Amino acid sequence: MLDINKYIILYNNNINTWMQQQLVDMSIQCLCINRSSRFIDRQVKKIAAFFHSIAFNNYIYNKNNIEKYIANHRGIIVFDTIYSNLDLTWLRIHFPTLRIILWFWNPVGNTVLPQDITARDIELWTYSITDSEKYGLHYNTPFYPLQNAVSYDEVNEYDVIFWGRNKHRKELIACYDRQFKKIGLDTRIHITPDRWFQSFYQRNMSRYVPYDKIIADIMRSRSILDIYTNPMAGLSLRTMEALFYKKKLITNSIEIKKYDFYSKANVFILGEDNIQYLADFVKSPYIDVDPRIVCKYSATSWLKRFDA
Repeated sequence: MLDINKYIILYNNNINTWMQQQLVDMSIQCLCINRSSRFIDRQVKKIAAFFHSIAFNNYIYNKNNIEKYIANHRGIIVFDTIYSNLDLTWLRIHFPTLRIILWFWNPVGNTVLPQDITARDIELWTYSITDSEKYGLHYNTPFYPLQNAVSYDEVNEYDVIFWGRNKHRKELIACYDRQFKKIGLDTRIHITPDRWFQSFYQRNMSRYVPYDKIIADIMRSRSILDIYTNPMAGLSLRTMEALFYKKKLITNSIEIKKYDFYSKANVFILGEDNIQYLADFVKSPYIDVDPRIVCKYSATSWLKRFDA
């Protein structure tokens, strides 16, 4: 049986409040690695990361706080960011005997490259089958911080929803949106800027909202649109949302068929499936996925696989 207290998850202001609370509710310990989330502190950390400097360590990290929580754990899981090498170097200096895992939950290269990690004895894991093969990393599936699929009274106000950052896919999403509307689908497309400050001059994009608001919108839609700039990337958060909230998935992923939850009844592959049947696909009933498969993508199952 998994001892979930074996690991502590250290994040770098890159997990939303809703996800933090869900992990806590599942008795999974998670803690922000930074001393503070203030703007000036983040800028100091950026400078330290750029110059690969540990001179500001006492200012950036709260060693006593982290030490207090890590005392009863044998392993640390750190989510990848542009600060990963700085974080891992500091952790290895102060916790030399602990197992430390860097978890790439972004495509490799988006934040840091494996060869940039200079701290010793760091295990490198990825959510992407492609990146695992390309870079020789350990593979683990992505996860969602629920244990089972959510049951709810289905109220579908619209057909297709997208919430996500631009990531150079705005035009592609707009193109698909026009096609969907031509075949009579009611869409809700919300594209946010890649960086918060871009919202001041990119007024044609949606504003950031709390994640629980996004979940509320998902609940009101029949399907979720998931568009990748790299169709061979690993599973996205939207795929997990479709699985756990029992929503149809419309995607341009060419990797999706590799996964055990894939079903032609629930997943429509753009560029492969005939778009003239998309409206029928969206409005047909969702076919429940085996609960054992859904549970495989829960946070507790994800943690267990680090010991497999």
